[in-house]
Amino acid sequence: VSDRMVGQGVARAPISPVDNPTPVADIETLVAQGAKAMTDGRWADALDLYRKAETSLGSVLPLAPRALVTRVFKGLGLSLQQNRRQMQAKEMVRRAVHLWPGQKQSEYAYNLETKNLFIQIQREVADSPTGTLMVETSDPGAEVYVDFEFRGFSPVQVKSLTTGDHL
Repeated sequence: VSDRMVGQGVARAPISPVDNPTPVADIETLVAQGAKAMTDGRWADALDLYRKAETSLGSVLPLAPRALVTRVFKGLGLSLQQNRRQMQAKEMVRRAVHLWPGQKQSEYAYNLETKNLFIQIQREVADSPTGTLMVETSDPGAEVYVDFEFRGFSPVQVKSLTTGDHL
């Protein structure tokens, strides 16, 4: 596919090299450990694991699967909530919902509080006004992704985005 793109004068955006990037598999391990800690009710341990996963994610974000990024933000949100950091918790769950809108309540049902947080954020996102984002780059023709979804080549208007942070 990339050969055909180059043949049409379109090149993929370069991924900047990083020194010793944490492999995606290591982040998946941290997420699995965080989920186990949440299941066991060890919320402080879960928060530590998800924070490590988020830090590691920064170096491999362009390469990480969308589902994994979503699970990191979801885990952060739920463990932050159980550690009484409500504002931060809402922001992380909101990010997870933006990244993967089709999530189910049962995926957040560690307890009634976490399930209710998800329901609240899901409603807020559904009721949020939408807007348009205009993306222009110094190199016209760059690929534009919003929440890991390809939206076109710059300059491009991305329509119907809900208010809030997006990746």
